[in-house]
Amino acid sequence: MTPPPDGFTTAPLAGALAAGDPAGVAVIGRDGATTLGALLTDARRVAAAVAAAVPPGRPVAVLAPQDAAGIAAILGCLLSGRLAMLLTPNDPPGRCAAILADAMPAALLSGAALAAAALGGVAHIDLAAVLAGPDAAHWRPDVGHDPDAAAVVHFTSGSSGTPKGIVLSLRTVLYRSWSTIDDLGLRRGDALLAATLPAMGSGLAFLLAALLSGARYLAVNLAQQGATALLTLARETPADVAALAPPILRTLCRLGGAPAAFAGLRMLRIGAAGLAQADLDLFRGVLPRDCAISHTYASTEALIAAQWLVPPGYVAAGPLLPVGVPAADHHYRLLGADGREVAPGEIGEYVASSRHMAMGE
Repeated sequence: MTPPPDGFTTAPLAGALAAGDPAGVAVIGRDGATTLGALLTDARRVAAAVAAAVPPGRPVAVLAPQDAAGIAAILGCLLSGRLAMLLTPNDPPGRCAAILADAMPAALLSGAALAAAALGGVAHIDLAAVLAGPDAAHWRPDVGHDPDAAAVVHFTSGSSGTPKGIVLSLRTVLYRSWSTIDDLGLRRGDALLAATLPAMGSGLAFLLAALLSGARYLAVNLAQQGATALLTLARETPADVAALAPPILRTLCRLGGAPAAFAGLRMLRIGAAGLAQADLDLFRGVLPRDCAISHTYASTEALIAAQWLVPPGYVAAGPLLPVGVPAADHHYRLLGADGREVAPGEIGEYVASSRHMAMGE
C-alpha cells in the first residue's frame, strides 16, 4: 500500500471533506443525487444539534437510513467530536433496544419511525427536525481535535453472545479509508457501489473513501430495497468500483440484469474469510474481462489484515483462495499455546498489532 498523504489520517475531518468540490455529486440513491456542499450543510446542522444535546465525552447513538440524510447524520456526529455509536437500520428493534440499554448513550439520533421502536428511555434527537432547522454554517466544534481519541463504535453481529461494541479512533477510520482509495484506485468522478452499510466498519471506510477521493457514493440498502434496486442503481449510474461480499455477489450474478449493471466495472473488492474458487469462476463469467478483483480478509476489530489482487486466470490449488498479503503498518505473529511463535507449517493463533486497529471494546 502507498503510504497515506501527509495529514490524511490526522487532520480534522471537516477540513478534509470541505476540500472537495461543493458542487460535485457526492451521493446518489433512491432520493436522487446530493452534492457534497448540500451534504456538508446538513452534516453541520447535525453536528450543531448533537453538540447542543450531548455533553463532550458522552456518546451519541445513530440509527440512520441509507440515504443522503442518514449519511449526513453519521458525518455530523463525527464532526461534533462526540463518540458516534453506529446502529444498523436493518436490525430488529429488539437488538437496537438491547444495545442502547447496555451502552447507555446520552442520546439517539434517528428518524422518528426508527426511534419509536428502539429508544427504550434514551433521549431522542429527531433527524428530520434537525435537517429542517436553521443553517449552522458558523458552528464550530467545542472540543479539540485528537485523531487518536475514540471516535466511532461499530457493533458486531452478536453471533457468539451479546453484540460487542468495537471502538475505533478517527486515525484508524481514515487509515482504512485511505487503504480503500489506494487499493481500489478510486479517483474523482468514479461511482462506488458498496452493499455494506456505513454502520459497519468496512461500510464507513467505503463511504469516506468515496467522499474524500471525489468519487460518487451509490447508496442502496440491499436488505430493504432488494437486489433488483441495487442492479438498477448500478446500471443507471454505471459503477466503476464495487465492494460486495460473496453471498451478495453470488445472488446478483445469477440475476439477468447483472452483466449490464456491471458492464463498466474496473475493480471489484471482495471481503471474505474464505473466497471459494467456484465463486470466483462464477463472478468472472459475469464481470467484464478486464475487471480487476481485490480480495481482502478483515474483521471489525483488526480491520484489513490481508489483501491481494487476484491475477487474471488465477486458479487456486484447493477449493479456497489464499487470503492475501499481510497489510502494511501491522505486526503479525503466530503463537502456540505456550505463547511462543510456532515453527513454519505448525498451527498457531494469529496475533496482530498496529496503531491502525481497534482501540478495544
